[in-house]
Amino acid sequence: MTGQCSTHTSVSMTDAILLQEGSPFLIEEEWKRDVKLIGRLTGYFKKYSEEAGISMERIMVIGVSAGVGKSTFARRLGDHLNIEVYHLDTFYWRPGWVEAPLEDFISAQKEVVSHDKWIMEGNYSHSFNLRSELADTIIYLELPLRVCLYRVIKRWFSNLGKTRTDMAKGCNEKLDWEFIKFIISTYFPRKKEMKIKLADLQKSDPEKLIVILKSKHEIEGYLLNVMG
Repeated sequence: MTGQCSTHTSVSMTDAILLQEGSPFLIEEEWKRDVKLIGRLTGYFKKYSEEAGISMERIMVIGVSAGVGKSTFARRLGDHLNIEVYHLDTFYWRPGWVEAPLEDFISAQKEVVSHDKWIMEGNYSHSFNLRSELADTIIYLELPLRVCLYRVIKRWFSNLGKTRTDMAKGCNEKLDWEFIKFIISTYFPRKKEMKIKLADLQKSDPEKLIVILKSKHEIEGYLLNVMG
């Protein structure tokens, strides 16, 4: 499938789209030199999904790091698609930042994936396969490390003394050096890991739609397209 398509916005496509016959597409900057630049980002996703008969009803939203915007993206997507959004942090944490037993955390996700439609936001690698096996769509967000760190710090200032809507009750916003170190130390290994994991998943399940958005323009363009 090639050619230009109409757009609803002036946001330009900055990365290439890799399309394989009868398979999902991935957007990734490193592949730019290997594939043909097709046109603009917005307006294309819906056209491709409709022509390929892809239905977005069971959606995973994951990201390279905290601060990449998973929660906000999932809420906006859920509003546009009229699908309930579940934040994994609300299953994992109990009041006072106490970790839930693993069996309870897994059980809560199993209950969600039994529904016909859902959007689940969060990484949690030990339950990735539980969600990915039943998801029809996986959306991966990746922004530069500096942007993620800035957003985490900004989020902390904005929510001091409060509990975010995507966090369990009784878990007021907090930020410490250990969390900052975690973000920095896991960013690049996770970036590499997710590239391999998503590529392997596409090969093993070509019917699954996998979308990789690697800039604020791509993220906003995708959401604008969903809005129609």
